Amino acid sequence: MQKTVQRPTTESPFFNLLADADEVQIREVSTDKDPKELRTFYVHIKTPPPAPKPAATEKTPYESDHLLQSAELLLENSDYLLARNVYSYLLQQNLRDAAALRGLGICLFRLGEVVSSRKCFRALTELFKSQEAEYWMAIGYLAEGKDPIAASHFDKIGNPETLKVDIRFDFHKNYGNCLTRLGLLDRAQAQYLKALELVPTSDTIHVNLGTLLIQRHEWQQAAARFTRALELNPNSGKAECGLGLTSLAQNDTTRAKKHFNRSLDLDCQNLVALHQLLELTSSSDELTAIKGRLRSFLEKEPNHADSHYALAVLLFKEGSWKLCEMHAARALEIDPRHARAMKLRSDLTSLVTK
Repeated sequence: MQKTVQRPTTESPFFNLLADADEVQIREVSTDKDPKELRTFYVHIKTPPPAPKPAATEKTPYESDHLLQSAELLLENSDYLLARNVYSYLLQQNLRDAAALRGLGICLFRLGEVVSSRKCFRALTELFKSQEAEYWMAIGYLAEGKDPIAASHFDKIGNPETLKVDIRFDFHKNYGNCLTRLGLLDRAQAQYLKALELVPTSDTIHVNLGTLLIQRHEWQQAAARFTRALELNPNSGKAECGLGLTSLAQNDTTRAKKHFNRSLDLDCQNLVALHQLLELTSSSDELTAIKGRLRSFLEKEPNHADSHYALAVLLFKEGSWKLCEMHAARALEIDPRHARAMKLRSDLTSLVTK
């Protein structure tokens, strides 16, 4: 029976060892046996030193702190995109990094990614009971026009003094605005007064308080707030508009027109002043002026149906049929259910076809 000898393949550990060796020495070892039957060799293989282990990639506390400081500096300088990348990297190292969660949430909010930012703030509230995170959650819902949900998050901030100084004023102001829109005027006023304690020179808060007092029909107190706002900021178009409204409530139309015109001189986009002035316009000179103001408004906000309709009405009165038709049609293009524009267009068609 023939004996089968299995030869080693080049895939064997021995040949792999030879392939990786730096040096191989072979010498025959003499024996007393018949050399034809058996020969013995001594093989010395010098292998290369083991490769050094790669350095650990885990960041030291010092390195993490340094990255966090860099991210905070970027955030303070409104470089939200770069700051977001650094905060994201820190969270890859530690998902429970409170500072990184806060920073990433603010960056996402400032970049317009409100829904994504909410995930960061929700994690902060669940893990750390963060009141500041509740504030940012509320601001996010305000940006989406969801005042009741925003108010529910504002309500959870039981101790506003724990908020950072740079957002405490905004907390009281935005909370007050939210409550005003919800019709909770007493609570809104309390928030505005707290904001005024922090920044007594805020013309914005005086205007907000004046607007709130108008809703209560407290005209004299409202006028006092608007007057104080103008003392603090003579360029406040909203304060001028507020004085126009209080003057109108006291049947002083001449004074009201004066304030509404000043308001539009300061801010041509003040829609309240624009439409109040439109209602008070009677003479041909006033009609010419208000048409110019309507056109200035529409240059910056071309998709406002009511203003296109208002301009169409003025053009109808002066007999500019073609321009009237153009603005009435534009109003209906923006809002197909605009009843007054439909009526005006029908009247115009009847008049032209007679």
